[in-house]
Amino acid sequence: KLGPWLWERKQPFTKVASLAEIETSTKVVLVGSGAITDENRAMVAEALKSFVAEGKTAIVLEQPSPLREADFPLPGIQLADREKGKAARPEWEKVGGHTGAISHPMALAHPVLMNLSPDDFFTWTGSDQLNYRLSYATPLGGTINLVQAGEDLTLAPMFELIVGRGSYLVSQMLIGEKL
Repeated sequence: KLGPWLWERKQPFTKVASLAEIETSTKVVLVGSGAITDENRAMVAEALKSFVAEGKTAIVLEQPSPLREADFPLPGIQLADREKGKAARPEWEKVGGHTGAISHPMALAHPVLMNLSPDDFFTWTGSDQLNYRLSYATPLGGTINLVQAGEDLTLAPMFELIVGRGSYLVSQMLIGEKL
């Protein structure tokens, strides 16, 4: 879905089968929805750490096996209630983490949220109307929380982590899924 969507908008991109194929001149990597699995997460995480350490940007769209904790160069970035039996609500238990249809933009001035309004974060298309799945817990520090959700805004389905001159833009918002 992502490739045709970028093509329609005349956004240049190069699709690669492996992060090892990325050219050294590449400044931004977009990891499409569903590209990270339990099997490849450690390898992808290490490749992204090296990429970002070079002052480049990694954009990671929603994943069934999201990056977490040791996958980032900053400790304390965790998925919310990932473990079975610890979810605060029964509907979150079924999917193994926090999922929802209402979220709140916290940094509308950020370029990634350009031309959006708070209403754009209230239920999305589809029979489930969800707009995030397997959200991160709101990090205690070191990130720019772009979108927050949940009771008391304890979830961060989209955040930016700046590392030196590089950055991660991480999203569990269902952007790729809802294209």
